[in-house]
Amino acid sequence: MSAGTRAQETVLNQNKMADKKEIDIYGLAYGGYGVGKIDGKVCFVEGALPGEKVNFSIKENKKNFMTGITADILVSSSDRIKPICSYYGECGGCQYQHLSYEKELISKSQQVVELMQRIGGIKDFECKDIVSSNSCYGYRASITLHRSENAYGYFSKDNKTILGIDSCPLAVQEINRKIPTLFNISKKKNITIKSSVSGNVYISNQPGGRFYTDRLLNADITFSPLAFSQTNPHIASSMATWLCESVKQACDKGKLFDLFCGVGFFGILLRGLFDTVVGIDNSSIAIDCAVQTKKSLNAENIKFYCADVDKYFPANYEKMGKCSSVILVDPPRSGLNRVLAEYLADIKNAHSLYYVSCDPSTLARDARIITKKSNWQLARLACFDMFARTKHIETIAVFKRQG
Repeated sequence: MSAGTRAQETVLNQNKMADKKEIDIYGLAYGGYGVGKIDGKVCFVEGALPGEKVNFSIKENKKNFMTGITADILVSSSDRIKPICSYYGECGGCQYQHLSYEKELISKSQQVVELMQRIGGIKDFECKDIVSSNSCYGYRASITLHRSENAYGYFSKDNKTILGIDSCPLAVQEINRKIPTLFNISKKKNITIKSSVSGNVYISNQPGGRFYTDRLLNADITFSPLAFSQTNPHIASSMATWLCESVKQACDKGKLFDLFCGVGFFGILLRGLFDTVVGIDNSSIAIDCAVQTKKSLNAENIKFYCADVDKYFPANYEKMGKCSSVILVDPPRSGLNRVLAEYLADIKNAHSLYYVSCDPSTLARDARIITKKSNWQLARLACFDMFARTKHIETIAVFKRQG
């Protein structure tokens, strides 16, 4: 029996003591929960897959829905596989190791469309197949771990307890080789480890690790373990390529506003398509990276500002955006501030708005605001599997100006 199977059976056994209900699962909701119904009430069951019949222990029984955890699998799905991670079932990082990767991709695409329709209220848009990761394991070039009493690790499923780990199957080998050494070299509460394409490892708050250069899409980009960067270099490159092709189809030069630009990754790679690129982010270390890349590439048509996007962009757009503009937003998982979303809904002189999101539910919420006055229409939605084996989904929504 594999370590992953033992961990999963431990979770199942823990739930056998509680009151159980039998249910047929017909869907897979965002977050990885199997969906079924009992007496007309929708039930979200952790660990269950479509096509399965399971007994589950009830966690919450609300007026309109019920949640629970799989206790016994009575009829198993043909898409169920054995998890490879010994921490699966305890760790809160992965949700899909028990599901075939092919079915994970199909499910994620369906979840994005459903969320956009249900939360965003938008029915008519193009959404093609999700772009898969080149590997569903060993792809993460950036992880953040938390210190417990005797190890660094991830949060458990309760989002409170820290589960110490020796390795993570999602991480690249170079990072995994460093994990067992972290407890002896750092006392920080949180620690970030990043690996370059060439295999060098950089650890936050360690000597010599403040900046490093990595090569993506034939450009040398400056990164830092102290600044946000995309976790999956293969998918990040695919997204940048997709953006370039999409912008080329409708671009008339003008100006690109790269909001929440981070280290400037997208704006820098798109710079050749615009007369001017303006990047804004509130992280000083990220802007330092962006400025360093700008200098090394002699990219004179880019300007970076360290500022609060929510305040700086609305206060300065009218004087900076007099020519035809394209706006690119890449906000944190929580999505856009409502005031900024409403400002974007009314903005003038911009013909395209690209929204990069790592949470389709907050994207759908913001899309409803952006399109409510019919100034913008959601034209396309592209999905990218940045976070294979986890519930998270990366998307790019393309809004086109109407009239």
